[in-house]
Amino acid sequence: LIPVIGHEAFSALASASKEGHNLFGPLFLVGVIGLLVSFVSKNFPGKGDLGWLLRGGGFFGGKHPSAGFFNMGEKIWFWLVILIGLIISATGLILEFPFYGQTRPIMALSLVLHGVGAVLLVVGLFGHIYVGTAGMEASLESMTTGYVEKNWAKEHHDLWAEECESEDKIVSKEEYDRMYATGPVRNSAGQVPAD
Repeated sequence: LIPVIGHEAFSALASASKEGHNLFGPLFLVGVIGLLVSFVSKNFPGKGDLGWLLRGGGFFGGKHPSAGFFNMGEKIWFWLVILIGLIISATGLILEFPFYGQTRPIMALSLVLHGVGAVLLVVGLFGHIYVGTAGMEASLESMTTGYVEKNWAKEHHDLWAEECESEDKIVSKEEYDRMYATGPVRNSAGQVPAD
């Protein structure tokens, strides 16, 4: 950036970025702990997970393998985020507070683990963002509303769909439209009808 914005502007930007990172970085740990507490109960291996792995999430075998609320790919991503997130948080705290007797080798190892962990998490995040938006039909809508179409649930998360049906947790199209009347009316496939 120096050739574009000059030394002084780069210096101010770099200094502000570093201070912002050090100031707000510990909030990342709060987020990781919040994620763990919120979703740990649904991310232990369960029925259908080994089959999901053996079929590559549906790349082999011609149809989606059985899955519960989270499929095994989502569970693996969850545990990677928790593990790498805790490593990034611990090493970040070591680097931010170097006056508690840390040795130079511990600081150097922390710096490497912090950087490598951050790069791995960002790379995985780009893949996750793709699958959660353009890579899979209805993913974005499911995250923004908390609901999926019944047939989509049966195709992608059949064990969870069966559980919802048996516990009478299915919301009709009419109920959904009443709860979320602020947006456009959608047809049974979740599409906005043409004008």
